[in-house]
Amino acid sequence: MPTTTNGSDDISCSLGFGDTGVPVSRLQIGLNSKCNLKAGLAVDGIYGSHTEAAVLKLQEHFGIEASGVYGPQTGFTMQWPVAGSDSRSCASVI
Repeated sequence: MPTTTNGSDDISCSLGFGDTGVPVSRLQIGLNSKCNLKAGLAVDGIYGSHTEAAVLKLQEHFGIEASGVYGPQTGFTMQWPVAGSDSRSCASVI
């Protein structure tokens, strides 16, 4: 999960349409850069239709349940990196 605590590497949360805050901003950053989605998301901390569409694209690419919700399965698939580390990232989605 993108958490508010750097380095916790917890992927067990759920984020979906309408959620807000730092965890959503971190997810948006990951979707813009770590996953090669080139999602072009505004990092505004709001889980809106564009963030949902980017999560759906990632889920469909990897053949996991395509709900548009960031949950444990999506987090595991993204292999969410520890803040400040480029040691792990999801495979190219493009």
